[in-house]
Amino acid sequence: FSRRAKLPRKITEKLILVGAFDEWGIERRKLYEDLGTIGNYDGALDLIFPDDNENHDPLTELELFGLETQIMGLSTEQHIMSFYEDWMRKKHILGVNELGTVKDGMYVQVAGATIMHQAPPTARGYHFVMLEGKSGMIQMIVRPSVYKRFRHTIRSSPLLWIKGFFQREGDVINILCESATNLPQLSHDN
Repeated sequence: FSRRAKLPRKITEKLILVGAFDEWGIERRKLYEDLGTIGNYDGALDLIFPDDNENHDPLTELELFGLETQIMGLSTEQHIMSFYEDWMRKKHILGVNELGTVKDGMYVQVAGATIMHQAPPTARGYHFVMLEGKSGMIQMIVRPSVYKRFRHTIRSSPLLWIKGFFQREGDVINILCESATNLPQLSHDN
C-alpha cells in the first residue's frame, strides 16, 4: 500500500493506528513497526531493515482507544465510559440504564463525559450540564452555590463524577448536583 499510494509516512502511520488495515488480520502494532522496514520512503535512503522476529504484545483496548481519539478526535469502537464500567460498579455509580429504577428524591452518584454546559442569563445563576454515558445522556442541574464551590471542576473536566439528588418529572430526568469530581485517569486497572 505505502509503495503504491506514496502517501506521506505520517498519513500511512495514522491510517494504521486508527484501524484502516485491520481487515488484513495483522495487529496494528506489528503493522506499524513493519512500516519501518520499508526503504525509500518519503525520499529516505533505500535501506531495508530486517524483521527482528520479536513477538510484540498487541495494543490493548485502552491503547487503541487513545490512538483513535488522539488522531481522529473520536473512537469508532468504544465509548470512553465503557472503560469505567467495573470501577463505577465498585463505587455504586449509576449509569443511564440504572437510573430507570431510581425513585424521585434519592441521593445518587452518576458519571459521564461532559458534552454540554449552559448557563443561560435567564436561569438566575443555575448551570445545566449534559453528561454522556455509554448508553445515553444525563442532565445535571447545578445551583449557584454548588457551582461556586465546584466551578473549576465543572468547567475544566471532560469526565465528571457527580453526587446529587435524582429528580423525575414525567419523562424528564435530572440530577440536582451536590458535588462534582474529576473521574480518575484511565489505567489498565480501571
